[in-house]
Amino acid sequence: MSSALPAIHAGPVGTSSSCYWRDSYLLGWASISLFALLWRMATFGNPTLHVDDQFYSLVGQQMHQGMLPYVDIWDRKPFGLFLLYYAIAAVSSEPLAYQIAAWLAASTTGCVVYCMSRYWSSGRGAVFAGLIYIAFLHISGGEGGQAPVFYNLPVAIAVLALVRWLAQAPAQPDRNVWLAMGLLGVALTIKQTVIFEAAALGTCVLWQLLRTGSGPLAIIRTAIASAMLGAGPTLLCFAFLALAGHFEVFWHAMFSSNLHKEYPDIYVMGARALLAVLATTPLMVPFALSFIGQTGPIARFRWLLMTWLLAAVVGVVSVPNFYLHYFLPLWLPVAVLSSPALDRRCFGPFLALVCLAYSALIANPFNFAWTQRSRQEVAAASAMINQLDHGDSLLVFEGPLVLYRTTGRHFLSPLIFPTHLAWRQELNVSHLDTNRELRRILSQRPDVIVTNPRPRSKPANQEGWRLVEDYVRTNCLWHRETVISEIYRSWRTDVYGGCRGVRLRTTPKIRT
Repeated sequence: MSSALPAIHAGPVGTSSSCYWRDSYLLGWASISLFALLWRMATFGNPTLHVDDQFYSLVGQQMHQGMLPYVDIWDRKPFGLFLLYYAIAAVSSEPLAYQIAAWLAASTTGCVVYCMSRYWSSGRGAVFAGLIYIAFLHISGGEGGQAPVFYNLPVAIAVLALVRWLAQAPAQPDRNVWLAMGLLGVALTIKQTVIFEAAALGTCVLWQLLRTGSGPLAIIRTAIASAMLGAGPTLLCFAFLALAGHFEVFWHAMFSSNLHKEYPDIYVMGARALLAVLATTPLMVPFALSFIGQTGPIARFRWLLMTWLLAAVVGVVSVPNFYLHYFLPLWLPVAVLSSPALDRRCFGPFLALVCLAYSALIANPFNFAWTQRSRQEVAAASAMINQLDHGDSLLVFEGPLVLYRTTGRHFLSPLIFPTHLAWRQELNVSHLDTNRELRRILSQRPDVIVTNPRPRSKPANQEGWRLVEDYVRTNCLWHRETVISEIYRSWRTDVYGGCRGVRLRTTPKIRT
């Protein structure tokens, strides 16, 4: 590896011996990896880190039991994400397994940010860029196993490969281009919105060929080959599910369902977007300063990097829910583009320190008490369910999905993600009629119902909430209140059990 390290940097920043390069790069990588471990360690073992993480992990576990995404467990995420969690579940079904995998992905992505930034920054600025990428994942809800934490890695390596290609003043594509297109195709199987980054970066390749005088046939051949490499992994997923007889369900999940989904009104979208911008304002300072007085090595690559960033922004806007974790793909190009400002002799370390301190203040990375509390709460709720009820089915209508694993109970429908049943915006978005499916679930008499006293996801599916209220009032023997902490907030959670035709002694207080 050491002999290849000098070639990674093609710019004028440093020209020392190979020993210096080896030590410099290894020190940068080690610093970023250890920082990522320190920044994420408090979340290790947290069973309710994020509802999305719980769901992906549960799907991966159930795939080992023969279940298929979209058919037996429905969602809109691409197949590659579930294959990733399937691989993680082969090691362990404990949350720690995917959290360690997420740490490895985040730290490796930070190291790629470092390698890319070395083209126009010294080791100091490149390390700061990697550290800030890691820190700002937390501000946007990326402390666990969100999809961008994983797919940012192949995207980052793809852009690094294109930077290496451009550094050679190329007149034709080489293995760096093909590697980049293939990796973007892999990322596309983890999240559909990567298509905007893939298309933009592929267009950059064609533009570079046009600038250097390549003929039309060469450009067309490159475009076709790039498209085939990018689409290949997704086409393999389609082929697998088509051969299994589930093409229509997969097609609906990947494409049709996104057209049917209702989005928040413009005021809610605007408020969420404003909150996300305000929450990450400090990172915008080094990003903006990197454009002032920088006409050196960064200028050669800025058109590529800015195209990448704009494509990532389009990806965020294309799904205008504007939750904080939807902004996770942006911090990768922003961190890379911020590195020149972070490399300034005195001001750079100050900017980096401010950004890291801000991140620690907004999203405390050392909140070990939250993880400990969450583990105790889930253990207590699981023990309560299993001690007071000896059935084998469960409906988590609104609450932590990890209870399916910790209680060993099975679910009764492909719609197990709480918002798919309880949220009006998800009404009839899947291939199933939502409330008809909920009636079918309740007709099977689930032994235990877990819900909240009030809807978390608003606007709520009012009819769905009334169906659950009527069911627990009519059928359930006992009711317990507990508290479970999810996403840095504690939620009062109602557990109804013994639902075998015995009327509750008191009327449940479920309000919609």
